[in-house]
Amino acid sequence: MNKAILRQAQVKGTKRVNQNHTKGLTELLKDHPKVEKRIIVSLDDQKRVLESDIEIYPWREFAQDLWAGKFF
Repeated sequence: MNKAILRQAQVKGTKRVNQNHTKGLTELLKDHPKVEKRIIVSLDDQKRVLESDIEIYPWREFAQDLWAGKFF
């Protein structure tokens, strides 16, 4: 049986995502607790995970992973 993984992504035009950029994804989790993966795609230099379990992806790495089928 396939288990659907619910994901939500946002794109931010900043070089350094911080907690202030995560309000939308934080609120989303309150309304939709089954969302398992929250991602922000940005101009950051390195992939990282915030304390709130939101993954930060540099846009190039996100595009490579997306085309490689790693998200679906």
